[in-house]
Amino acid sequence: MRSRAGRAAAVTGRVITVLVLAAALSSCTAHDAGPSGEPGSAAVTTTQASPTTTSPAPPSDQGATTMRISVNGHDLEVELADNSSADTLAELLRDGDLTIEMSDYNRFEKVGPLPQSLPTNDERITTAPGDVILYQGTQITIYYDSNTWSLTRLGRITNVSTAELRRILGEGDVTATLSVG
Repeated sequence: MRSRAGRAAAVTGRVITVLVLAAALSSCTAHDAGPSGEPGSAAVTTTQASPTTTSPAPPSDQGATTMRISVNGHDLEVELADNSSADTLAELLRDGDLTIEMSDYNRFEKVGPLPQSLPTNDERITTAPGDVILYQGTQITIYYDSNTWSLTRLGRITNVSTAELRRILGEGDVTATLSVG
């Protein structure tokens, strides 16, 4: 028969094993991992907005704030999420447009560095084509396929089908300009 100390050690060992397994399972994703680009690995350019674009766009009837992403000659409208991350991004864009060099990652997203860190509101989500996501507070991603990970939703591209989005984003790297809607 085991001593009280022996039983306690066995229980502690089982608890540690369960915690290690839970941590390993929580890091599993539908794809490999999040974006591989290091912060600052691509160029980010900030331009001053003209006086007519420095004021925020008027809210729609539903109160949603919008952003525009210009890429490959197309303007994509993004309905921003209702969180502090999207609010901070919108405030940053009121100071001027951001031009971001975005790399293709794992054939399901375009990713590029932001000029400053944004607050995160991470939650485990499965993205869909058209989702605009903040990764690790410093990277912005545009998904054209799905992925499951702990991410912060910044918004969603509206009025574009998955096929159109794939065609607009094209293959390889892109330059995207973000501006207030």
